[in-house]
Amino acid sequence: MIDGTINKWIKKTIFLMWILIIPFVYSSGSVWTGSLNPSDSDICGAYQNSTTITATNILNTEDETLVNLTATLIIAENAGLIITEEEVFLGNLINKSVSSNNPNWDVACDNATPGNYTLYINYASANGYTGTSENEAETTIEVHPEPTDTDTTPPNITAHSPISKILSTTTEISVETDEDSTCRYSTTVGVSYENMQEQLTTVDKRTHKKLLSQLSDGVKTYYIRCKDTAGNTLTEDYELLFEVDASPTAEVQVEKESPLKEGKYEVTLTTSEDVEFSPSLQYKFEGETTKKEIALEGSGSEWKGILKVDSDDNDKTGTFYFSGIDLIGNSGTAITKGQTFFVDTEAPPIPTILGESDKTTVTLTFIYNDEDFDNFKVYRSEDESLIKAWMIKKTSSKTYSDRNLIEGITYYYAVSAVDEAGNEGPISNIVTITIQKTAYTQEQEEILSQEEILEEEEKTISPEDVKKIDNTKNSIAEKEEEILDAKKIIDSYQGFEKELAVMLNLDSVIAENLNQLSSLEKNLERLKTNTNEELDEEIRKIDIKSKAIVKSTPVKIEVENTISTNQITMDEDVNDIIIKIQDWLRLSDKQVNKYTKESKKLQNRIGIKITAKIIKLSYLGGSEETSLFVEKEIINKEGADMSNTKIVEYIPKEVAENTKQIIIRSANYEVIREDPIIEWKYTDIDSRKIKYLVKNNPLIASSKETKTFVLPDVDLDSGFSGVTGFSIFGEGSGLNILSLIVGLFIIAGLAGYYVFAAKKTKQLEYETVHYKKKAEQPDLNWEARSVQAKEQPIEDLVDESSVIKSLIRQTDTSINNNNFELARKLYTQILLAYNDPNLPSGEKMKYYYRIIKIHNKLTLYNYILRAKFYAKKEDITGLKETLEKINEQYEKVSASELEQIPLVEHAKETLSYYNNALNGFHKSL
Repeated sequence: MIDGTINKWIKKTIFLMWILIIPFVYSSGSVWTGSLNPSDSDICGAYQNSTTITATNILNTEDETLVNLTATLIIAENAGLIITEEEVFLGNLINKSVSSNNPNWDVACDNATPGNYTLYINYASANGYTGTSENEAETTIEVHPEPTDTDTTPPNITAHSPISKILSTTTEISVETDEDSTCRYSTTVGVSYENMQEQLTTVDKRTHKKLLSQLSDGVKTYYIRCKDTAGNTLTEDYELLFEVDASPTAEVQVEKESPLKEGKYEVTLTTSEDVEFSPSLQYKFEGETTKKEIALEGSGSEWKGILKVDSDDNDKTGTFYFSGIDLIGNSGTAITKGQTFFVDTEAPPIPTILGESDKTTVTLTFIYNDEDFDNFKVYRSEDESLIKAWMIKKTSSKTYSDRNLIEGITYYYAVSAVDEAGNEGPISNIVTITIQKTAYTQEQEEILSQEEILEEEEKTISPEDVKKIDNTKNSIAEKEEEILDAKKIIDSYQGFEKELAVMLNLDSVIAENLNQLSSLEKNLERLKTNTNEELDEEIRKIDIKSKAIVKSTPVKIEVENTISTNQITMDEDVNDIIIKIQDWLRLSDKQVNKYTKESKKLQNRIGIKITAKIIKLSYLGGSEETSLFVEKEIINKEGADMSNTKIVEYIPKEVAENTKQIIIRSANYEVIREDPIIEWKYTDIDSRKIKYLVKNNPLIASSKETKTFVLPDVDLDSGFSGVTGFSIFGEGSGLNILSLIVGLFIIAGLAGYYVFAAKKTKQLEYETVHYKKKAEQPDLNWEARSVQAKEQPIEDLVDESSVIKSLIRQTDTSINNNNFELARKLYTQILLAYNDPNLPSGEKMKYYYRIIKIHNKLTLYNYILRAKFYAKKEDITGLKETLEKINEQYEKVSASELEQIPLVEHAKETLSYYNNALNGFHKSL
C-alpha cells in the first residue's frame, strides 16, 4: 500500500518537474530576470505619450562569466510603438552574480495601433549564452486610441528649467507643454498672452526656449503663458523662478605695463568676489603647450604672485589662465581684464655720443636712428673702466648738459638706449672731456686741498673691513663652483632622468641660483665704496643668503622604486566620474544616463597600463624630496574609433591635494577641477601616453588609486556612435536545445533519486520535504514584524541645514524599520550629495564612515535576498556561498552597531535557519 502511494507520488512529482523545469530551461536560458517595472502601463490617447521599462535583478545562472552581455526589449506583436535604443549593453556579468545595471527602455507612441501588447527581454553574450524573460518577467502595455473630442482645454506647462540656482550670467530658460503650443513671457505679473512682448522659440512644438544673457546676481522671475494650435490660451501666469549666482571672474594686473623684459614681476589677481582657498593662476606663451603655475598669496579677492620672464620669450604674447571657487562652491575660469601680455627681451641698438665742455659744464649729444626707445641712460666716470657703474641720468631727450663739474678732472661719458620694455642696449663709444682749472690764490688752493682730504677720508673703509668683504666674496665664489658641479651632473642625465630634469625645470632653478650669488657679490663690492656702521651685519646677511641658495640647489635624481600594472575600471567608477564632471560636460540629468551607457561601452574596449616610479631629488644642502611619477598608456584593444574622444584623469585627494601639487608632462591639458581632475583630447596625446609628477608623495601604491577614463566627446543631441551589439538570436538558439537535453537528464536523475529516497525511512522523507518547505518560505515572519515607514518625496526629507546629514539620518531610520525600498532610494541621494564637488573635503570626511556603515547594511540585506533566491531555486552551491558572504557582512555590521537592530537579528536568524536546513538536506543524502 505504501509502495503504491510512493509510486504515484513519484509519477506526479516527475510530471510536475517536467512542467516546471522545461519552461525554465528553455525560456530563461543563462539569464534570469527578477522583474520588469512597471508590470503594466497605459499610454497614448488621453494617457501619457511614453513609458519607461526597467529590468531589475538580472542574474547570471551559469558557472562562468557572460562576456559583453546585451539586453534587447522585445514587443511580441507589431504595435507601431517606438523603442529608444532597443539593445542595451550590460558589460561582463560574472557567474552566479546579479548585474549592477538596471537597464531601461523608453517606449513611446507613434501612430501605434490600439490594443494590449506584451514586452519581454532577450539576452545574448559574446561567448554564446542567451536568455529571455518571456513568461517569467513581462510587461503589458495598453495602447489607447486618440480622443476624438474637440480641444477646448488650454495647454499645460509640465516642466521648466532652470529650476534652482545657476552659476553663470547666461542661461537658457525652457518650458515643456503637454500639447503643441507657442509660448511667450514677461517679467511683469498679470500680462495677457497677446500683450507679452517676448517670444520663446519653439523647438519641437512642445519644447520652448529662450537664451538670456548679462544676468545680474539675484532671484529672477519670468511669467509665461502658452497658446495651443486650437487657440486655447493660458489665462494665468506660469511662474519660472531661479537664482543667479555667477561663478567668480578675475582681473589680472602686472606691476608693469607690456611689453615686459626679462625678469620677475609682481602680478595682482583680483577676483569678482571672495574665493575659498588660493585660486589658480597659470600662463603660457603662444606656440607652447604647457602652462606654468604662478604661486599666489593673499586672501578674499586680492591675491599676488610672481611672473618670471626669460630671455627666450622675446617677441611673444602670453596668456593668463585663472580658476577659482567662491565661498559657496561655485567655480569660475573667466578673466575679464588683463588676460594677455607682451614680452620684449631684445636689447635696442647702440647709440653714438658726442660731447663738448664750457667751463664746468659738459653738453652731450646722442645720435640714434632707431625710433624704438623709451629713454637714454647717461654714464659718467672718472675711470674709463668703470663707466657702467656710474649712471647719472635718465633722459628721453637726445641731448644732456652735465653742470658744476670739478676743474682739472677728466670725465668719461657714455650712453645706452632703453626700450619700452626696459631692455637696455649696449654702451656707446666713450667721450673723454677734461675740465680746465681756474687760477686760484695760494690761500684758496690750501682751503680746497683740506676739503678734498676730508671728503676722501669719509669715502674710505678700513683694511680690516675690506678683508672681511673679500673673504665673503671668496666664499661665494666657492659656492658658485659647487653649484656649477651640480649643474654638470644634471646636464649629464639622459633618457628618463633627463625627462624628469625637464619636468622639474632644474636648469632654470640652477641658473637662478647662480644669478642670485652673482648679485650678492656685487652687493659686497658696493660695501667698499661707502662707510657703513653696520658693515658686519650686512656681511652676515649676505653670507646667510648665499648658504640658503646653495641648500636649494638640486644635485641628483634617483629612481627608488617602479611598478607596472593594468587599471581595473568598474561600471561604478564610470558612474562616479560622470557625476563628478556632469556640470563641466554640460549634461542635463536626462542626458547623463545616455552618456554613461556610451562611456561604459567605450571604456570596455580600451585598456590602461600604469607605470609608476618613486623619484628622489637630492639637494646640495643634504635635504631630499620624494615624488611619485605616473605614466598612463591608453591601449585600444578592439580598434575603437578614438578620434572624437577625451581622456579624463581622476586623481583622488589622498594622492594629490590639488593641481598645485602636480607637474604635468603631457601637453594640451585642461584642469576640470582643482581637487584634481584633468582632461586631454585623445588626438593631442603623444604616443597615447599621459605623464605627470605628484610632488611630496612617497607612496607608489597610491598610483593605483588614480583612474584614467576614455569618454565620448560628441554632440549629445546628435546621438552617439556606440559599440555594435550582438544579435539576440542566431547561434544562441542551440544553447536552448542543449539546455533541454540537460533538463531531461536532470529529470531522469531526480526520478532515480526519488526511487532511491522512497526506500528510506519516513523520518528521512520528512527531513527532505522539511528542507524544501523551509527553502521556499524563509521569511521567518520578519516582514510581518517590520514597521514600514511612510514613503515621502526625497526633497521633503531635508529638514536640517545639512542635506547629507538629513539623508543619512532618514536612511538609518528606514533600515531600522525594514523599509529597504526607501532606504535604497535615499542611499542613491546620499551618494549624489557626497560626490557633489561643492561639498568641502572636511565635510566629506565627517560623513565618510557613516556612509560606509549604511553601505554595509544594504549589502547585508541584498545577500539575505540572494540567499532566499538560491534556496527557492534549490541551488545548494549558490546558497552556501551566499551564507558565507552573509556571515562576513554580519560581522562588519554587528561590530559597528552599539545596539541590536532588526537587520542584524534577521541576518543571524537567516544564517541559523539555512545552515540547519542544509544540514538536514545533506543527512537525507
